[in-house]
Amino acid sequence: MRYKFSQLLLFLVLLIALIGCNENEESNTVIIRINAPSFSDSLVEVVSVNVLNYEEILLESMILDSMGNGTVQFSQTDPVFGSVKIGDNYFKIYLEAGFDLKATLVSKPETSFISYTGKGSENNNYLSGSNFILKEFQNKHPTWFLNDLTDVSIILDSLQRSLESFHTGYLDTVALNNTTQEMFKVRSALNLINLKQQHRLINSAAYKAENIPSSLKNTLKEIPFKEKYLDLAMAEYAQVLDLFLRLEIQEPVYKEIEVEELDSLKEKFPILTNKLIKGHDFPLGIKEFLIAKDISYWLASEGISWGLDTVYNEFKKVFNNSVYSDNLEMKYAEWMSIARGQPAPEITGLTIENDTLSLSQLKGKVVYIDVWATWCGPCIAEFPFYKNIQEEFEGNDEIEFLFVSVDSDHEKWIRFIKEETIPVGNQIHELLETDHPPIQESYKMWGVPRYILIDRQGMIFDAKAHRPSSGKVVNLIKKMINK
Repeated sequence: MRYKFSQLLLFLVLLIALIGCNENEESNTVIIRINAPSFSDSLVEVVSVNVLNYEEILLESMILDSMGNGTVQFSQTDPVFGSVKIGDNYFKIYLEAGFDLKATLVSKPETSFISYTGKGSENNNYLSGSNFILKEFQNKHPTWFLNDLTDVSIILDSLQRSLESFHTGYLDTVALNNTTQEMFKVRSALNLINLKQQHRLINSAAYKAENIPSSLKNTLKEIPFKEKYLDLAMAEYAQVLDLFLRLEIQEPVYKEIEVEELDSLKEKFPILTNKLIKGHDFPLGIKEFLIAKDISYWLASEGISWGLDTVYNEFKKVFNNSVYSDNLEMKYAEWMSIARGQPAPEITGLTIENDTLSLSQLKGKVVYIDVWATWCGPCIAEFPFYKNIQEEFEGNDEIEFLFVSVDSDHEKWIRFIKEETIPVGNQIHELLETDHPPIQESYKMWGVPRYILIDRQGMIFDAKAHRPSSGKVVNLIKKMINK
């Protein structure tokens, strides 16, 4: 299973890197002259990434001419990692003030890469070559993450040797300063750490065994907790910290909670995970990122709660000039739009009789909404719990149950409704061709199932209500009816 890097490609990358650079006067300007003949008239975007949420930050864009040529030029003060997007293709790039690059797209049967000449080419040909190795690895082992621990260890060890061999061979021929060498070596190591984290996340049960290969153990000790990699917008580092948060901070909290307690204790989760983060001896910038990421996670998955409010208000006091504040404030404001007492965003769907039914038509009644899909096992597992709930309200016309399917296949939903045992209530398949956003967007949903409670005035009572199996739905609805 030894993984080998193409010697021909290595020779090509090294040869290109040795071609002379045209030195320009030092400035904050970055120039990239692109030659991509197979992408004539295509949009090119140079982007960096927001390390908190992975949203792209546009640095500059342009349209290639009919020959596939074009130039982007923009101001860049600090070093940063990013990507050149050509059509649907992403090519990693490293940028510093004063770089003047000619970027030529080289197409191969299974993948493509960019070769560079000019000022900054030594850095970017290194980046291009190491990325080519990673792409070839993915092409050769598309389902590597399904392998057992021993095979994964062998596969990843081989990849590591290939990256180390490339690193050594490149530096034998091309001079990079010590800081740049360390940065790129760390980036390669981060890619390997991330692959190990992914395997552990997908195959968590396998890591409970005693005979774990040594190369897959102690991944935590391999992570360099250094703020400068976040400052460089190194997406690979953000991904490693993201999975560290999930595997080492959030999962231990989940494991300590019994399934039947999840609903009642979810508001406390941000408090518990925040305490674990603060318990680690991280540099302040790393701690700031992890807490911001944790807030962002709980906000997206659970919405606003007293626990999140507590952690968020403390974050704003401790990190009052945080680079993450604007993003968190924006996301917080989005959730405030569906806070208790806000008008419920409209929902529209088709019944099995092909009639249109909207949430607004049910105004005047308490509405318990169940957002589900036929392919969602946890959604369907909740259906039997409706029997006792609905028996409590039999003959009561002040409560409506609205079941909203978000299936992409309308016919599959119809077959399921006809063939399976489903709860009594208004069953609709969401209609997307409307003048209002889809339910998953308007109610800030990560996935299904999702339960929502609307009061008789058409206002939100709880955008993330208790699930049927919680045992709390009946009393909650009774309170709303008797209010």
